[in-house]
Amino acid sequence: MAALMQLPELAAPKPDYETWLAEVQSTLTALHMEMNAWDENWPYDFAEEYDADVSAWDAAMHARNFWWQELMAESWT
Repeated sequence: MAALMQLPELAAPKPDYETWLAEVQSTLTALHMEMNAWDENWPYDFAEEYDADVSAWDAAMHARNFWWQELMAESWT
C-alpha cells in the first residue's frame, strides 16, 4: 500500500495585532457588546489571546463569556 503524501498546511498568515483586534471588536459589535464599554469595567487580556494564536472569533467569545461571568458575579454581591 502506497504511503500518502502529506501536504503542508495552507494556513493564512497571522494578521498583525491591530488587524486582529479590529476583527475581535467587529465580532463583539455584531453581538451588541461594545468592547470599549465592557473592557473599561472588566479588562480582558486580548494580547494573551493573540499571542496564543486564538482566532479573533474565539477571542471575542472568550471575552464575552468572561464579561458576563464578571457581571453576574457582581450582581450577586
